[in-house]
Amino acid sequence: MHDFLGYTLRRYYQLVGWDDDAGYANLCAWSDALLNFNVPGGLRLSVGRRVTPHLHSSHSLALAAPSRTGTNGIGIGGGGARASAGFLFFSPPIPPPPLLRLPPDSAAVPPRAAALPLPVPAPDDGREGVVVAVGGGDAADAGGAGGDGVEAPKRDGVYEEFWRRVGLSAQSRLGGGGGPYLLYGRVFDDFRIEGLYSRSLWGGRDMLVVSGMNAWAGDESQISAQYMHRGRGWFGEASYSSDDHVLGASALVRVPASPHWSVGAELFYTAKERSGGLSIGAKYEEIAPQPPQQQQPNGYGPPPVAASTVAFLANPMMGHLSTSYTATVLPGMAMAATYDLNAHSYASDLAVGVGYETRDGAHAVRARIGLESGLALKVEGRYGAALVAVGVSTTFSARPERTMGVEVGFF
Repeated sequence: MHDFLGYTLRRYYQLVGWDDDAGYANLCAWSDALLNFNVPGGLRLSVGRRVTPHLHSSHSLALAAPSRTGTNGIGIGGGGARASAGFLFFSPPIPPPPLLRLPPDSAAVPPRAAALPLPVPAPDDGREGVVVAVGGGDAADAGGAGGDGVEAPKRDGVYEEFWRRVGLSAQSRLGGGGGPYLLYGRVFDDFRIEGLYSRSLWGGRDMLVVSGMNAWAGDESQISAQYMHRGRGWFGEASYSSDDHVLGASALVRVPASPHWSVGAELFYTAKERSGGLSIGAKYEEIAPQPPQQQQPNGYGPPPVAASTVAFLANPMMGHLSTSYTATVLPGMAMAATYDLNAHSYASDLAVGVGYETRDGAHAVRARIGLESGLALKVEGRYGAALVAVGVSTTFSARPERTMGVEVGFF
């Protein structure tokens, strides 16, 4: 479950018009939401508040050790700490939306199924950077019309008020260098410190993210950097991590002849081991036309009525092949299946997942079953100012790993 800082971070990306799920690394983001969701471990309490329009804080306490798959929902570490305190600072003020729906990462069906936005030329000079997503959603915030006759949703008053406070007009957002930025920091009870700096560049076409962690003891300290760019029908990313000194570059391109297809690749090099790797992938997605529906006050639209996605991934050097299929079978209900195969050892894995979200977006349930991952169930709901998540999981091994937990967050 996203804690308060994770939610406000997504809110920041939404307001600056950035989709952090549009790159090659998130080619299978929709199926991952149904098949790789985290299950709470033990009891975790968190409290978040908006200190000022620029500063948001969050405090959490784990009364039992979380599971091995547990995460704070933001940052790098945080799996084993029993207590932590963090903050987010934004250069522009972030308007607090009414939290009528679950945060996007908690929803069973993502608000926007399309992975790569279609570019829309600006009315004045046709520069790239104004985008619209197929099927609509929270990240599709620019005016105009997209390819295949898809109309872009209009930018609402919240977005325009945000950019007015930042001090950039619609035309200058397409040309300048610097833009809004955020600072994130968290300290744990074992004195581990993690931080993140993110800045929107060149009118929202580029995003710089630098993060790091200092463990004080051992060799867990690390730093990483990402530079992402979204162009006219493509998305590129360059990254570096001090952990094993890994350099990487990836790109995802929408096929011009068929906007339903996206193809991409990732190339990385590990200086510590003096070796590299290559990954290639493709994705086909189709979203049925939908009648206009009223947006929620917090900017998140209802889940798609019908959608389907097929993704393929391959690592030729490692011999790993993966394919996944995801579809919305009923309004608010989605199913996903994935099959993994190692061509060298012939080891394989099959997993199936299902998710359901109520029409008002206040409750969601997800379940999965897999040969390797086992069985997992997670139920989430919003009750007033509290977000509650309950989950259980178990593996099918001779010595099964079982997890049970509850997470409660107060916004």
